[in-house]
Order: sequence, then structure tokens, then C-alpha cells
Amino acid sequence: MISRFLSLAAAAAVGAGIFVTSVDTALAQEHRCHREAKRIADSRMNRGEAALGSGLGGAAVGAIIGGVLGGGKGAGRGAIIGGSTGAVGGALGSGPKWQRIYDNAYDDCLERYRPVRARAPEPVYRSGPIEPWTDAWFDWCSERYRSFNPRTGTFTGYDGVKYFCQPK
Repeated sequence: MISRFLSLAAAAAVGAGIFVTSVDTALAQEHRCHREAKRIADSRMNRGEAALGSGLGGAAVGAIIGGVLGGGKGAGRGAIIGGSTGAVGGALGSGPKWQRIYDNAYDDCLERYRPVRARAPEPVYRSGPIEPWTDAWFDWCSERYRSFNPRTGTFTGYDGVKYFCQPK
């Protein structure tokens, strides 16, 4: 009884170990792909540059509009408001493009490192009759006929007659 319990406990521990190992492997793969995708997205698109460029553009437009509306005195205030708005808009506007690059890189990584399942070996078909008195012949006849006699190479049929084993 105790040995049965111990064998069941050992089997459960092995099964849990295989499950934990596969979960750990999957989490490691996801973490590796996250790092790789983030690196690729960051290298292809610098969000700081987008915010800076939009901020400078917004400041110039804000200064022009503020100068026209404020008679020269509003140019500074317009530049501050336009620059701030442009920087925020540039930073927010770069998000969807960065996310698209990240998603594509992450999916590519998962596809590239997906575990490959081993395929079952192709069955081997024999092309002709098995030569009598070979190991393959003994194996085939022994499996096919319970009454097979390996010394004589015969088996007893249902009619009681002895027949020489001839694999088909």
C-alpha cells in the first residue's frame, strides 16, 4: 500500500515537473519576445524625436497665430501654447505606430521560436514476401499464430492440420 502511494506520488511529481517546465519555457519565450519587440520598436521609431519635432512645429505655428492675433505681444504666449500642444500631440500620435511595430515584431518572434513538435516516423512497408527462417519471419509467424512451432516452422490450423508459415 505504501509503495503504491509512493509510486503515485512520484508520478504526480514528475507530471507536475513537466507542466512547470513547459510553463516556464513558455513564459521565458514570451519575455524574450517582449524584450526583442520593444528593442525593435524603439530602434525604428524614437518617440522623443516625434514629440520634439511636433513641439517645434507647434511653437512656430503658435507664434505666428499669436503674433497676428495679439499684435506682436501674443507671439511668445502663442509659441508656448503651440509648442506644448504640438509636443503632447507628437508624443501621443507616435503611440499607435510604435504599437504596430511592436506587435508585428512580437508576433514574428513567437512564430520564429515556436516549439517544433517531432513528427512520428514514417511507417516502413516491406516490398515482398519475408524470407523463411529469418528473424523477421520468426517474429511475424510467432505474432500471427499461437500454435507456431519455431523448430518446424509450422502452425496448426483450426482444422487440426499443420501448415508451413508463409507471411503474406
